[in-house]
Amino acid sequence: MKTEHRTFKPDYLRDVSAGIFKAWGAPAAEARIVAEHLVEADLMGHNSHGVVRTIQYETEFKEGRIKPGSPVTVEQETATTAVVDGHLNFGQVCAARLTALAIEKARANGISCISSRNFPHTGRLGAWTTEVAEADMLGIASVAIPKIAFFGHFVVPWGGREGRFGTNPVSCAAPTAGRPIVVDMSTAAIAEGKIRAARADGSELPADRVLDAEGRPITDPNAFYGPPIGNILPFGHDFGYKAFGLMMLTALMCGSLGGEDVIGEGDHHNAMTLIAISSEAFGDRDGLRRRATELAAYVKSSAPAEGFDGVTLPGEPEYAIYEERLASGIAVPLDTTWAQICEIADEYGVGHLTKID
Repeated sequence: MKTEHRTFKPDYLRDVSAGIFKAWGAPAAEARIVAEHLVEADLMGHNSHGVVRTIQYETEFKEGRIKPGSPVTVEQETATTAVVDGHLNFGQVCAARLTALAIEKARANGISCISSRNFPHTGRLGAWTTEVAEADMLGIASVAIPKIAFFGHFVVPWGGREGRFGTNPVSCAAPTAGRPIVVDMSTAAIAEGKIRAARADGSELPADRVLDAEGRPITDPNAFYGPPIGNILPFGHDFGYKAFGLMMLTALMCGSLGGEDVIGEGDHHNAMTLIAISSEAFGDRDGLRRRATELAAYVKSSAPAEGFDGVTLPGEPEYAIYEERLASGIAVPLDTTWAQICEIADEYGVGHLTKID
């Protein structure tokens, strides 16, 4: 049964979230980074990565799997590569440092590849490739999810019935004369965060994407969490072996390069690798933006198929939702997500931030 929602202004949700994170010991600027990324995810229609994650983060904070205010350090680097250790600071704070370093090195040397260690959940992956695109570069990123001690791996490989991966998303973004083109996708049939959001929302899951622990298809999000935990299929149905190949690639790219163990059990969520490429290094400073703009126009000129209004570019649906929610506000499940956020705020002495008329 669908739960009741209440609509909040984005600035209000930012203030509440940042207030909670500061109460946990995060410096004000870092608390704001996390809050802004959560609210931006909600604005973009990715409620799975929005303020609902505050509930997850509180559990991880209490268990020492998030350590607000920890230093984010560069452990080793060359002119074009680096490994950034987050020391379990908030994943958004870690990813912000990693992305800034990737842009800096690509601007100086044409290309960069930065990998991570000890990053908790980094939020919506497309946010980081978008930052690269907004710096007039091509951004390519992926995340591999280690076998989290309390959760395990919950995405099955092609031909298997036991989980061996996380949802391992991939993202690519390029600048245009307008909004960037942003591909941001899970290699699983559904992101675990969307199951989390469906549970909070009282919604059912799409059919043929999620299995219970016995391997039976389910649409009830509660049944996925068990215990024991269920599994998610690779995306693509009969062509799921293609997503399986991408899962293998992300595990190698994100685990091997930064030295993360994505097979053994770990206390954190995201092994991340980001590549930034500057077209200036190829002799044409504005070439990437110009050609991406031309490609976007060419693709959208295709006559619409039956049942469609036209071609929608990757990222366009999210930007449309962003503009709508920026004006109308963000709807949050009242009896689940918002009630739990209020409890957290009360527990840490910032309950006054959640008091509304």
